[in-house]
Amino acid sequence: MPYAHRLGWVLLVLFLFLAGCARLQVPVGPQPDPKHILTRAAELWQQGETHRAEELYAQAVHSEELSRRQRLQAWQGLARAAQANGHWETAELALLQWADMEPEVRRDWRWQSRYLDVLWVRDREAWFEQARGLMQDPDRPWALRVKASKHVVWNLIQARQTSQAWSWLETVYEQAPGQNQGKELELAILDLFRSLEHKHWENVLQDPPQDDSFAFFLTRWVQAERDLDQGRSPWSEVWSRLRRILEQSSLASSERLKAQLTEWKEEYGPPIRAVALLSPMSGDYADIGWKIALGASVAQWQLELAGTDLDIYVLNSGDSDWMSRLEALPPECRLIGGPVSRENWKDILDNPDLTGRTFFPFRSTLDPGREGKDGFRFFPGTQDQIRPLLEMMQNTFKIREYAVLHPKSAYGFRLLAGFEQALEKGYGQIGATKNYDPRSPGTWKEVVARLLNVPGGAGGDKNRSVPSADFQAVFLPDTFAQVQMLIPEFFYFDQDHLFFLGPILWSQGIKDIAELDRKYFRLALMTSPWLPQRSTSAAQELRRGLEDMNEGAPDFWVALGYDFVRLAHRLEQSIPGHQNGNVVTALNSLEDFSWSMAPISWDDRGRARQELFVVQPAGNGVQPVNVDELKTRWGVSRNN
Repeated sequence: MPYAHRLGWVLLVLFLFLAGCARLQVPVGPQPDPKHILTRAAELWQQGETHRAEELYAQAVHSEELSRRQRLQAWQGLARAAQANGHWETAELALLQWADMEPEVRRDWRWQSRYLDVLWVRDREAWFEQARGLMQDPDRPWALRVKASKHVVWNLIQARQTSQAWSWLETVYEQAPGQNQGKELELAILDLFRSLEHKHWENVLQDPPQDDSFAFFLTRWVQAERDLDQGRSPWSEVWSRLRRILEQSSLASSERLKAQLTEWKEEYGPPIRAVALLSPMSGDYADIGWKIALGASVAQWQLELAGTDLDIYVLNSGDSDWMSRLEALPPECRLIGGPVSRENWKDILDNPDLTGRTFFPFRSTLDPGREGKDGFRFFPGTQDQIRPLLEMMQNTFKIREYAVLHPKSAYGFRLLAGFEQALEKGYGQIGATKNYDPRSPGTWKEVVARLLNVPGGAGGDKNRSVPSADFQAVFLPDTFAQVQMLIPEFFYFDQDHLFFLGPILWSQGIKDIAELDRKYFRLALMTSPWLPQRSTSAAQELRRGLEDMNEGAPDFWVALGYDFVRLAHRLEQSIPGHQNGNVVTALNSLEDFSWSMAPISWDDRGRARQELFVVQPAGNGVQPVNVDELKTRWGVSRNN
């Protein structure tokens, strides 16, 4: 720059300086040695006398006796002192003079950081232009761009303009020449996030980075750290959250983060995860309770082989002190499941000391509680058991007329109501309904005769003609042992062309069917939450685990315990705090979860739906329906 031009800058600087500093005395008479002025200004700066230092640097810059090196030193000192004193115009002009004399300084972060700070106060529009250029210009040194990114993001977070920060940051990240450069940027932003005061961190959380961006995962990481430091979340939960971040992200700094996680593990100890099972381990239903516990132990063992420690607390719901034991569970044990009776479930709902726990009752209904509010159903509901049967009847066989024959019991009337509710969704209608005394099999033939409108009832002429029924399928909600005696009564009246439909209670009670009796079940269909032939990865792992433990083949109850523990582990990894709202969100993100039993899904209100299998009785259990064979059998029966 020509000297006259530079002198003009100097005079402007001094004018501005004089306007801003009334106590500055314009030097008169003999002037001190400029070298002495610089030395004294530096001393004053070191002593914290920033205003006096600025005065002397302002004197020095217009001296013609300074060497080039000394003049550069004077501009540097003036820029530094003016900035410290909030004289932004002077600071900007001094910085520009410095850069004019030493152009390469623009590639130095010390100069750029000062210039950005001045522009932030002086000219916000110019700041945006300068900041974007520093971050996104590929010709600038990567180290400079990283430092600029950290500085710029910090300014934007303070100003609550985080959307702009995330956009620019992602652009820089995408331009990283390689893995190491990406790691450098990640660690710089991680350091920034960790240093933020609470009020500025709240700005980040109110407008967080876009999902799945590197800044998004770093935000989640730092939030987990803060929750741990401030005691908002236990170590076991934070461990799960951090592990989940490492699994879901592809951060270049993952090895550094893993090392940090290992250090915390040494400091806080192995993370303790725990779930509880409330099951009948004694009494009439002990067999079910032990099967559920077996499936849970297989899941626990496999998780431990994969490096996850999981405690399982098994509480016997048959013990008189089950409630006190439930209340005494450790705080990290917050997910509880099991086949809870209606009475026990009501006691749980009435206990205010259990509000911090999350329950997954193995019940078909959560009455008197509310699904998604008081707990989350982990068992086939009534509609789950009926819906697949009606869908097959309507879609495959065009059947829309039904009869219901049910026991005089709470279960029988509840299933009747459920069947009526399902039909209201457009599946057809009920043509006849009858009930029977489940303790008096001798009366059942007469009940069936009345259901079929047989002239004269069961005691009429055997050779009489039975009119065609007003229905093509009969729903029989009872145990399979009872149904084995009921269905032959229909055949007594030559009704071998009817479909007989049953809930999952059938599939749970089927054992060996005698060869002579198999004709009664050629058109019998039921729903089941379990298929022995199930080939999902979870079903295969369950079978393999049982084999390794020298146990027999799995059934529904074993699969139920196995899937519950695995689901609980998954939720422990992804739910901060276990509030029910968070549980619903986590349950809605289980698309990749492999089920050994029929899959369960939950809607946005936490209500469950299980997609049961439609099966037929086989020689020693159940088998999937072969639709073509079933059509053939039905056709033959109708034509006889």
